[in-house]
Order: sequence, then C-alpha cells, then structure tokens
Amino acid sequence: MALLQSDEDTVCPTEVKDWSGDGTITMTTSNIPNINTPCCQQIHVINQWDSGSVYQIGGTKNGKAYWTNSAKTYAIWYDGDSGVDFDWMFGDFNDMVNDQSGKMYSDKESTCPTDITSWTNDDTARLTCTGDHRRRF
Repeated sequence: MALLQSDEDTVCPTEVKDWSGDGTITMTTSNIPNINTPCCQQIHVINQWDSGSVYQIGGTKNGKAYWTNSAKTYAIWYDGDSGVDFDWMFGDFNDMVNDQSGKMYSDKESTCPTDITSWTNDDTARLTCTGDHRRRF
C-alpha cells in the first residue's frame, strides 16, 4: 500500500500538485534535455582522443541531437550538410559551438552517430549506445 497517492491525471509524478497520505515527498527532475530523437540518450566513446567516456545528450545543433562528455570538453554533433557532405563530427566542444570541423567525422549519412562504423581520422573509433539505448516516443 502506498503511503502517498494522488488522483490527479498527469503524465509524470513531478506534475502532481496535491499528494495525499502519510509522509512527504520531494521530487526533482533531470537536467537531461527532452530531445525528440530516435538516437541513444547516452553514447559510450572509444577513440584516440577520449577512450571510455559516456556522452550525454545535450541539446540540438543543426536540427539534430548533440552529445557531450561530462566536462564538456568534447562533443558529438551533426554538421548540418546533406548528401555527400553529410557528417557526424567528434571533436572539441568549442569547435562544435563555433561551427568548426571535428577531429574525426563520418563521411556517411546516417540517422544516429552510433550507426557509423568507419570514421575518418580514426578508423578504430567506436560509438555505442549505453544505458537506455534508444529513446522511446
């Protein structure tokens, strides 16, 4: 039996205004942006610049999601081009902010950066989903 309950019709418990029952409740929300993307929320990166970090979705750049490491020193982003010029980039966070080229890039069009199996400037690089894999919507 629940100690706290609500009859409010909400999608998320953080939206409930009136709880009833015994006890108190404190809820916080995550600082993860609510980005509508079929891609992973978290990406595990192994490459010659950053080996083993987890990148968290951070927002959008050029109409697609981007990811950063916790220190915001590196990022994964879409360059905004299409067709043969389409690229997912990996590089310095400031390069993403300033619309510069990354340290490595995909040279291939794909929905998500984790779909890329061959990267220019690091042919051993791997980006894989971690955590809750793909966002459900």
